[in-house]
Amino acid sequence: MKLVFDANISGHAVRKLREDGHDVLWAADMSGDMSDRELLDISIQRQSVLVTADAHFGNDFLKENEPHPAIVRLVGIPPTLQGESLKILMDLHSDMLVPGAIVTGGKNAE
Repeated sequence: MKLVFDANISGHAVRKLREDGHDVLWAADMSGDMSDRELLDISIQRQSVLVTADAHFGNDFLKENEPHPAIVRLVGIPPTLQGESLKILMDLHSDMLVPGAIVTGGKNAE
């Protein structure tokens, strides 16, 4: 699966998903300080799922009903568990990770 990780996703998660054969582009490898809009545009261009730890990621542009890739928000998940949590979520809900979907998971999910 193609994934774009926000800089707030841990390097541990990046390594884990790459080791499992996923195509991961990590914001921290690029400039590190990318706006939500830049991450969204890259995800659309790559036809990738966007993964972030930001509970409010995309709220501004989602209100405008703009097209967007699937967005996974890993909220309140410790960095050491982000990779495994994402893998479980993808295994259980891969059918939901389609353009326009927003999946929020974690102990503090809103």
